[in-house]
Amino acid sequence: MEGEGLPAAKLATTLTQLARSACGVTWRRFDAGDFLFRQDEPARQLFFLLAGHVRFFLLSQDGRERTLRFLGPGDLAGDASFYLRAAYCANAEAFEGPVEAYGIRRTGYEALLCQHPELYEELLISLSRTALTLTRIIETQAFQDLRERVQMALIRAAGRYGRAGPDGVVIDMHLTHETIASMVGATRSRVSVCLSALQREGFYRVVDQRIVLSLWAAGLVLPP
Repeated sequence: MEGEGLPAAKLATTLTQLARSACGVTWRRFDAGDFLFRQDEPARQLFFLLAGHVRFFLLSQDGRERTLRFLGPGDLAGDASFYLRAAYCANAEAFEGPVEAYGIRRTGYEALLCQHPELYEELLISLSRTALTLTRIIETQAFQDLRERVQMALIRAAGRYGRAGPDGVVIDMHLTHETIASMVGATRSRVSVCLSALQREGFYRVVDQRIVLSLWAAGLVLPP
């Protein structure tokens, strides 16, 4: 499935050149569980992801987590807070390591746009897509029941990170019941009951710890 990030090749090439010149851009590697940044820290840099997946989530004072979305290669992390010179609004954690990224400080960002001013529009599009994604999440939480929320979470993950094959769409991430519960704002026990029902109905199956949506669940063929 096709991603929604910036023109990755062009941006990655420019950032590589800036990193070699020590111009406010550094290559970073994060193992699973490492944080790119934490909620409420000053947003001194944004990140352009090269490889791996990053979980973007909120953490409440009592320790509850709410996953907002996942980011992958070609995506920017921490961009809104960086542009506003504010604190990061959420946590960014390497979901399945290793994650490779370029960290872009203010000087690197200014050098990037000086060399490629046409990227202004692409950065705006990226930020607009983020806003649209979060709006859709809020809409889903407000107007859909748990079963529908779980289905939509899996469909969105398949659309963003899926690999279509003859027997279904493989979501190329290890999504546990706990992670999905964090995505849809429900308890793990309730989500597990819902997932079991969906699996019995053929909505998805699990192969090598990866969720595989059926072709009809992914909208690629008509339902049986």
